[in-house]
Amino acid sequence: MKIHHIGYLTSDIHKTSKEFFFLNLKKGKVIIDKKFCVDICFLKGKNLIIELIKPHKKNYGLINLKKKGNLTYHLGCKSNNFDRDFKKLSKKFRTIIKPTEAIAFRNKRVAFLRKRDGYIIEIIEN
Repeated sequence: MKIHHIGYLTSDIHKTSKEFFFLNLKKGKVIIDKKFCVDICFLKGKNLIIELIKPHKKNYGLINLKKKGNLTYHLGCKSNNFDRDFKKLSKKFRTIIKPTEAIAFRNKRVAFLRKRDGYIIEIIEN
């Protein structure tokens, strides 16, 4: 697996994207993901991608994380062998979202697992 992006919670994608001005990142279009109840925008640079995530009102899990101050809350990793990597990680970490197609990744599968310390790993099918 290879690190793809860092997930960052926000209540205002436009405002937050401006706060990363010092990294010279290019702002992508906002994706409305009704399945995951979030709006997403990727900020892309030469060696860095930050995924800005604005939870919808019904996404209580992410809203609660944001209230606790957990803004940088997940690490997205691309996998060339999604099934193997998901199986391997699910033995050590708790699955919070089973493999599901994601509009932000052209309907490739993603899965989310929570480490014991609460940090989240996202696996993205390559």
